[in-house]
Amino acid sequence: MTHPMFDDYSVTDPNTAMHGMTETVSAYEPTMKALFVNTYDEVRVLLRERSLQNAKISDPLMGMLPPEQYELHRPIKEFLALWPLFSHGDHHEALKEGLRPAFTNAALEPVLDSARTRCAELVEQARAAGTVEWVGGFAYPFARHLIAALFGVPEPRLRPAVAAAEGIVQYMAKPLSLTDDDLALTTRKALDALRSEIHGTVLATGQGPAAEALRAIEASPGLGPESAVAAAAQILTGSLDPLAALLTDAVRHWGRAEEQRDHDADALTEETLRLGCPFRFVQRHVSAPLTVDGHELRRGDRILLGLGPGNLDPRHFSDPLAFRPGDDRLAHLSFGFGPHYCPGAALARGSITALFDELRRTGAVVSTDETELRRSPYLSVGKVLALPVTFR
Repeated sequence: MTHPMFDDYSVTDPNTAMHGMTETVSAYEPTMKALFVNTYDEVRVLLRERSLQNAKISDPLMGMLPPEQYELHRPIKEFLALWPLFSHGDHHEALKEGLRPAFTNAALEPVLDSARTRCAELVEQARAAGTVEWVGGFAYPFARHLIAALFGVPEPRLRPAVAAAEGIVQYMAKPLSLTDDDLALTTRKALDALRSEIHGTVLATGQGPAAEALRAIEASPGLGPESAVAAAAQILTGSLDPLAALLTDAVRHWGRAEEQRDHDADALTEETLRLGCPFRFVQRHVSAPLTVDGHELRRGDRILLGLGPGNLDPRHFSDPLAFRPGDDRLAHLSFGFGPHYCPGAALARGSITALFDELRRTGAVVSTDETELRRSPYLSVGKVLALPVTFR
């Protein structure tokens, strides 16, 4: 029996699979050489475990590659190791401090003001059209506008960087991407294009809070230009596909759960986040011997903490697959927990809340054709490819 990570979720519900994973606290997956931890309480505790770190101590899969294949994948791995998400120690702390000014409430308020205006325009266009392909007609245009406002560059100028970042996401999302040399070649081209676009557009001309923070990172002796590009890449990849997927989930919930619409927009947003966890697993590496659910882990071992499965754990959430906003649904894991809590949480929350506020303000009545819903095949990240939405 294969692990759910290797199944295809193009037309099947990933939440059903992740809910099934919570039947066991943990499971070792030999192909990926990783221990999966699936249940809410255990994941929450391990997110704060000091002996687990983001940065790789060793990579047994890389070590198994022939020299030529190793050299093909090595530049990608070295670049990813600079991301805040995959770094640890002084480098991680310096990046986090460098990015912090871009994500304060004061810095984000004009970005979200702009996003609310764009949201109203796009909803009006969708209402006028009657039926719209939501992902291409609303979710991605809205997400691209938000990221462009965060960087302070015109949205059309940001599109090449977005396309390049998308190429990197494919490498990250595919299980055992180290075995796909064609994908590695494509990803290296995307990485070269991303460097060029970030330097030529965001760092050179951006006027938004993220561009200012990235220029400071670029100028920092301990960080430098490649760290600035890596941080920009994480902002792009962590914002675009995940936000588009969450905005798609939001309109689905609005259309299908009419009895829940009396809840305020904040409650609707949190329940959307719980069910639509964008990054469903976070990787950690063991820096000192550790026992997890009876598994004796050694230094260098890999562990995958299931944020998505944890959000669907029936031990913590009653009827976990149902959309039921309320106080008992708030403590989800979608932004992580502890020292690596997502710095973009307020931006994501504000964007989804803007959509719910606009749907309520306009009295929108929508229906979705679930038979036409198409997702990325991979379980690791939430990405939606298509969904027709009809405004009535």
